[in-house]
Amino acid sequence: MAPSIPLNPAQRAGVEYRGGPLLLLAGAGTGKTRVITQRVAALIDEGVPAWRILAVTFTNKAAGEMRERIAGLLEMELDELRRDGPWIGTFHSICARILRRHGQGVGLTRNFSIYDADDQKTLMRRVLKDLDIDPKAFSASAALGKIDAAKNLGYARHQLDAMNYSEPVASWTRKAWTLYEGRLRAADAVDFNDLLALAVELLRKAKPAQPQPGARSFGSGSGSGSGSGARRMALRTTRGPGSGAPTASGGAVNPVLGLRRRFFHVVVDEFQDTNPVQAELVELLCGPSAQLCVVGDDDQAIYGWRGADVKQILNFPDRHPGCEVIRLEQNYRSTTHILDCANAVIRGGARRHSKRLWSDLGPGERAELHGFADERDEAQYVARRVRRAIDEGESPGEIAVFYRTHAQSRPLEEAMRLAGVRYRMLGGIRFFDRREIKDLIAYLRLLTNPGSDLDCLRVINVPARRIGARTIERLSAWAISKESSLYDACGPASKHGEEAGLGRAAVKAVKGFWELVEGLRDDSEELSHHETASLVLGRTNYLESFAAEQDAETRTENLYEFRGALEEFGEEQPDVSLAEYLEQISLAAGGDEATVDAAITLMTIHSAKGLEFDRVMLTGMEERVFPHVRSLDPENPKGREALEEERRLAYVAISRARRWLSLSFVERRFLWGSTQLNEPSRFLRALPEEGIVRKGLALKQNKQRARALAPRRREPSWDDDIELDPEYRDDGSIGRVRTRSTRSARSKRTEGVQTEGGQTVLSWGGSSLSFAEPETGPYEPAEPETTVEYEAHADAEIFQGMRVRHKKYGVGIVIGWTGSGPTAKLTIGFGGTRRTIVARFVTPV
Repeated sequence: MAPSIPLNPAQRAGVEYRGGPLLLLAGAGTGKTRVITQRVAALIDEGVPAWRILAVTFTNKAAGEMRERIAGLLEMELDELRRDGPWIGTFHSICARILRRHGQGVGLTRNFSIYDADDQKTLMRRVLKDLDIDPKAFSASAALGKIDAAKNLGYARHQLDAMNYSEPVASWTRKAWTLYEGRLRAADAVDFNDLLALAVELLRKAKPAQPQPGARSFGSGSGSGSGSGARRMALRTTRGPGSGAPTASGGAVNPVLGLRRRFFHVVVDEFQDTNPVQAELVELLCGPSAQLCVVGDDDQAIYGWRGADVKQILNFPDRHPGCEVIRLEQNYRSTTHILDCANAVIRGGARRHSKRLWSDLGPGERAELHGFADERDEAQYVARRVRRAIDEGESPGEIAVFYRTHAQSRPLEEAMRLAGVRYRMLGGIRFFDRREIKDLIAYLRLLTNPGSDLDCLRVINVPARRIGARTIERLSAWAISKESSLYDACGPASKHGEEAGLGRAAVKAVKGFWELVEGLRDDSEELSHHETASLVLGRTNYLESFAAEQDAETRTENLYEFRGALEEFGEEQPDVSLAEYLEQISLAAGGDEATVDAAITLMTIHSAKGLEFDRVMLTGMEERVFPHVRSLDPENPKGREALEEERRLAYVAISRARRWLSLSFVERRFLWGSTQLNEPSRFLRALPEEGIVRKGLALKQNKQRARALAPRRREPSWDDDIELDPEYRDDGSIGRVRTRSTRSARSKRTEGVQTEGGQTVLSWGGSSLSFAEPETGPYEPAEPETTVEYEAHADAEIFQGMRVRHKKYGVGIVIGWTGSGPTAKLTIGFGGTRRTIVARFVTPV
């Protein structure tokens, strides 16, 4: 084996360990790929036949890198490694390889087709049409999503009830799945999830193989073969006695059973991202004798939303008695202050394999924590700081700006353009290039410029209104003959359909579109820009048209964000017309996509997994933004799991930074169509003070926290000794309520709040409203057993940004109030509307 980069003790232990199951816990930036590739190369160097080794990962890129490194260590050509080397590939490619050889057992020929995402949607649309299921109520992507969710958990079609889908979705899914699967098999085709499910089904059918004598003899030595120097390895490819497929009674060969005894060593990368089907596939391929090594980091498990199950790695030692656990904790990426921040955030996780990252790269710069008034201030700061770093010589390709959701990118994109900073979007589409935004812009442009054929063509059948390609072609030809724009031709065409070559149904559809746009033009004349956008969305039923799609929530958030941008623009520049604003968008969005090295990167945190940058700016660190509002919903049955995944996502974000890290939050954020007044993210509270520098409003937050550690004492009052009967205690006129407390006031807005059994209680009138304490627990008091006296009905019991629930309107945000106690009138924002509600009719969330 060729000389390689020296290994640290933990890495060397991972390479050299032989024996039972091995769990290699590889923290962020700890060199796990080096360990995996050197382990495989060392096994071959020790004499293990290459074809007896299986290495599985998740992406083609990772599999390609693994092959290249192993080939380099063995001083081989890639083609030779592919031909005679270990099985190396993704879960899907390994399963495709198995089914190409043995698919007859599950009804496939060797030449079966694999349908990609577009193929699957096309087939499912036909299925839903044949089942007479309205695609507006249950779209093809929604149906595929429901089926895939069940497949990821290992459920077959007859087990769909275990998913607990509500009706009529459950019935629609069952019917669609049955017909969809039947048509796939009739076409000798599979989709991506079928590759996994059918491979597992095939292996399940094979009876467990008996342990093969001497199976563990390969690689039983303790050395890694490093003494072999630079000699070129010759792969062992000869299959000796007993290495072939076993035979059943009567001499018939069972090739599938041979798969279950083929491998002596199985290595799985990114094990924290496996779902139950993938985990079972690994166990089946290990058979009775293979040594299984799984590599991963439960702290980086962030794909639960697409079926990954972190319990696979958490429970691995319990499922494999005698499992050896090796922790890779030396980080080769980040400086110490950055790692301290990452460690502090993840340490609060409810259940995890303990590990602590450390580095010998030095302390480095302390992380910066910034607080801003709103998202525009935040975006302008980010753009200025990026501009300054580039001017000082930093490579743009080494700068990244992270956010939790795509909808947060708009103000950042605008600030970058104004600052002259080139950027690229990774794992997403530029805000104004997103389909739903372009659709709404086309409607708005059509209202201001009916002569725009391009905009008319884009929306004439969006949402679908039975105006097909043939109708549009004939209508366009007729418009040209009349020297008219396409839209202007719609009106006359609805009256002279035969002349335009349109049938009765087409005439009706075109007339409906024309009347819709005419009505929008008339009714929007006196409206503001954002009100016009709302009118368009409402009249066209645009939101309802994709409500059944899997990405409906994201698309709706983007549209609300755009509507919010229109409102902001109207307030800042009330004299600028809608047409001028749309012109600015077109000019701003018309630049070429920047190359990697010449541009900074804007991305969601999920897109950043596996990447690293010299400079990272993590924005939007507020409650209900990050952690996301869904993880905080008390009605979400998986809320706790979702919140833990949000914590892991924060850890992943922080650990992407090499040399410099900035985190920021805002007091007010206009997002998803409304202004939100949120507290700084709970993850910021975990950051070590010695590892961060507070700036802007973050300084004020620190001072408020310091004051909270020392409860204020009230001066004596003349009515201290008056004891009121319970029915009079809550009128707020005279008297004091004394509360013995061993906790300090959390902040100014929570003075007057008591705790009972771990719950924070707001006493409004005769009833107590309670909500759960923040999971980090109360601060330690400066003076234990201090008597703290609170005013009854202190206004601090209610605060701006407080989340409350109303039984009719749902969860909203307190914007303001008048009065106090149970009769206080609260102004509450519910989405895009505001309502005034008496305090006693809502409960804190």
